[in-house]
Amino acid sequence: MDITTAITLIEQITYKPGWIITAKDNSKRFEGSICVDFVYPATNSDRAEAPDYSTPIPPNGARASFALMLGDHDAMWLYHAITTFIMTIEEHEMREFFRISPTYWAPFHPHNYGGIGHWASVRGEPEHIVRYRDMTFGLA
Repeated sequence: MDITTAITLIEQITYKPGWIITAKDNSKRFEGSICVDFVYPATNSDRAEAPDYSTPIPPNGARASFALMLGDHDAMWLYHAITTFIMTIEEHEMREFFRISPTYWAPFHPHNYGGIGHWASVRGEPEHIVRYRDMTFGLA
């Protein structure tokens, strides 16, 4: 699939209200690749915000970006790749908000060294892979 086609197909995707999915040519960095950017509504998941989490993350929400090498694939492959990215984002957010009362400890928090380690352990995944995936998120 060529880069222009992939970007055009991604621009036609809709997901939940407030989610913005865009793509741009990334071939100067990785041959035949695009960068897919997600901006989505989110609230502050800090422990002090639990259990209501009423403070929105300004100004435009949370962000995640993924590089994707296109290769010789079709639209269904691309759509599946995008849904995989969405599931990764949703899993990441779930791990931030999954907490245990009364302390609101987050055993799998994806911004916490121990939380990443716990998640990798229960998933049977190498910790360095989980850590890399979690570090694709953020506002920085």
